[in-house]
Amino acid sequence: MLWRGNAQEGGWRRRGEVVGLVAYLIAGLLVPATLIPLTTTNEGLYAQVAREMLETGDWVVPHFNSVVYFEKPPLLYWLVAVSMRLFGENAAAARLPSILGAAVVVATAFWLGGLMLGESARALAALVMATSLGFLLLAGQVMFDCLLAAGVAVSLAGFYAAWQLNRRSFSYLGYLGLAAATMTKGLAAPVLVVLVLVCWAALGRDVGRLRPLAAAGPVCVYLLLVVPWHLAISLRRPDFIWFYFYNEHIGRFLGTRQPKDYGAGHWFTPILGLVFITIPWAFVLPVGVYNAWRRRRDVQTGPSLEFLLCWLIAPLIFFTFSGNRQYAYSMPVAPAAALLVAAVWQAVRSDDPSARLQAAVRTSTGVFFLVTAVGWLACGLKLRAEGASAARAGVIFMSLWPLIVGLAHGFVLSPSRGTASLLKSTATGAAITWLLAVSLLRPIGVFQSEWSLARDVIAHNPAPGAVVAVEGRLEDYSSFVFYLPRSLRPIYVVEGRMGGDLQYGSTDPEVRHLFLSQAQFAELCTRRPVFYVTHNPPRLPLPPGMEKMSGTHKRTLWRCGGTLLRPP
Repeated sequence: MLWRGNAQEGGWRRRGEVVGLVAYLIAGLLVPATLIPLTTTNEGLYAQVAREMLETGDWVVPHFNSVVYFEKPPLLYWLVAVSMRLFGENAAAARLPSILGAAVVVATAFWLGGLMLGESARALAALVMATSLGFLLLAGQVMFDCLLAAGVAVSLAGFYAAWQLNRRSFSYLGYLGLAAATMTKGLAAPVLVVLVLVCWAALGRDVGRLRPLAAAGPVCVYLLLVVPWHLAISLRRPDFIWFYFYNEHIGRFLGTRQPKDYGAGHWFTPILGLVFITIPWAFVLPVGVYNAWRRRRDVQTGPSLEFLLCWLIAPLIFFTFSGNRQYAYSMPVAPAAALLVAAVWQAVRSDDPSARLQAAVRTSTGVFFLVTAVGWLACGLKLRAEGASAARAGVIFMSLWPLIVGLAHGFVLSPSRGTASLLKSTATGAAITWLLAVSLLRPIGVFQSEWSLARDVIAHNPAPGAVVAVEGRLEDYSSFVFYLPRSLRPIYVVEGRMGGDLQYGSTDPEVRHLFLSQAQFAELCTRRPVFYVTHNPPRLPLPPGMEKMSGTHKRTLWRCGGTLLRPP
């Protein structure tokens, strides 16, 4: 009876942990998604591509402002379009697929924690993942990276489970996750997954670890899910083959992609990206790597820890040698980092924790505490400044104090209650910090969005024949495009064809008229009523007759005077 009571108590505790995590993710991701408008550049662009799929019924060839947009596969667009069909064309619906991707990542960490490290590590792994502040920030945006991380995590979890449990049926899960990742971010997904598994097999000198990849049925399922869209778009647009397979993949990796509308980044950018994504746990991660390497020869947990080390290190090396390094590219590595930290947490809360491991955790957390305190004070010094950077500093200053208090509280308790209490206080402080931060994002206006300018255009009740134009590259105003009604689109782009995301698509004869020179735009203003959005201040000379309507700290809305309003 005592055993049954303990088991029942443990079951209720586990259910409580799951309910708590779900409630926290809803409050930390779904609620702010309904309050903060879509931002520029990426969110508005990707949401608008999905919106145009709904408007045109073309689910094969992505378009932005009627211009073909070949850069990424369509899964994110499809999911966002379905979400907007169900819940309306709004920011929350557009962000929902990324939020669900984040939930899949946390759930996968929960499952793998139990499979690799034991039942006691499941909640720890999920908690570390769910309180990684950079992960939460990226997960709440309309971006490919969270869906990619979810697909890669599910894929690697499936292949590992197929090997660990000797059940080839899990290979189907591996290839389903790989198909989702491939249809989210392209050929980088299979490269990353295969690279991790090959490194794992080489480290353990066991080719049998690759056996789950060789299952014929799952491979066929993967091809059935991935090939049809690639074939359909290639038949409709033969130029897709060069742009997508070579220019967007090989050319991007080699740094020769045209146009080169991205920064190459430094060799250490992937490492810094992982640090940003996994704050505050990034400072415990070196201890996790050391702990895993030290225990890699253990009969029971050694293969699991070797798997996590390969999952952590192999993608970082891959991106280090890439010609295009971005901070968000480290997202697929984040679950491995969470599991390595969970292994440390599990070790220090055991009945006989290692004194050396506890000391290492306290030292690394102490360094993080000092860095955080200095950063917090530096942000406080910017409170009287103006601009977006000062607003961001204000959010950090006003929301970071729970994490600092949590760390201080953990250091006070750790001598008497053990190092595990320090990690628990860190997680609690990080969770409260995130909830406080998202409550401040909308009123302070940290992110750039042109939704207010689109609202002003609509409020002026444009006359029939009125057009909208923007100065420079269209993607720099993507949220403005999203919040415009279909009657005012497509919009004109003034001196913005070269060097941007739409450079390739702008060569199509059907849309070439949308890309204007200054002279062509000035001539258009003599014939049509025009709304015009520029940088603040404008970078190009304004045509005669332009009057300022409204603006933000980075954008200004103009109109041709006296001709835009409908008669009463």
